Amino acid sequence: MKARIAVGALFLAGIFGACGSRTQLVPGEPVPDAGKPACVETKDCAGFEDLCNPVSCDEGACVKGAKVTCDDGDLCTDDRCETTTGKCVFTASSFDLDGDGHRGAKPGTVPGAAGSCGDDCDDTRATAFPGNKEICDGVDNDCNGVVDDGAHYVPKSGAADGVRVSTNALTRSSPGGIAHDGKRYFAGYTGTSGGKERVFGAFLDVDGTKTGAETRLVQVESDAYASGVVWTGDRFGVVWSDRRFDNYEIFFATFDTSGR
Repeated sequence: MKARIAVGALFLAGIFGACGSRTQLVPGEPVPDAGKPACVETKDCAGFEDLCNPVSCDEGACVKGAKVTCDDGDLCTDDRCETTTGKCVFTASSFDLDGDGHRGAKPGTVPGAAGSCGDDCDDTRATAFPGNKEICDGVDNDCNGVVDDGAHYVPKSGAADGVRVSTNALTRSSPGGIAHDGKRYFAGYTGTSGGKERVFGAFLDVDGTKTGAETRLVQVESDAYASGVVWTGDRFGVVWSDRRFDNYEIFFATFDTSGR
């Protein structure tokens, strides 16, 4: 009996001794509270500001609603949803810029063609639209693809052979270029003066009548020859050649509406 008691004591001592040698437990990440709601009100839900993709808080959970789809079935409107209101906005995809009652075609389309959403051949002129009466003004008034159809050029009396631009001060002259600023022409040309070639310019009205004096445009003393003239919207650009550097080179300058 004594032997059995001794063995039992040793067994219990081994158990309790082993417990004392175990490694302590290390605390992990706290477990989320499964009972805590994802939201209390709608503003707690991500993207709640976008009313075109509505989301709402329903019993502690963020629930997505039906997306707002905007389509009025009209190919000539741009359809979109306003995110701050959730309402559909439909705007015309073509415009009547000249106020003649006819819309211009969408970019990349032909006026009057399917999907163009406009039949105005020139939406910058109120005098050009389908069905308008054609008049002799340099514009395709009826949008049939022909400018001034049926018109014939009849020169004014005495102007059939052209209007003289250069003056007697030049012993010889040759054309350069011409441009129109919406009100009058500006002509650039070469003229021989003092035995040398110079570049001159002159203004003419819509009938070709000179409206100012002949002006020397290029002041270099070497020979110079006029070439092109262009109107940029607020000034004239003139190009010419001269040999100020021994070789003939191309030069460019701009002039204001008075020719300076």
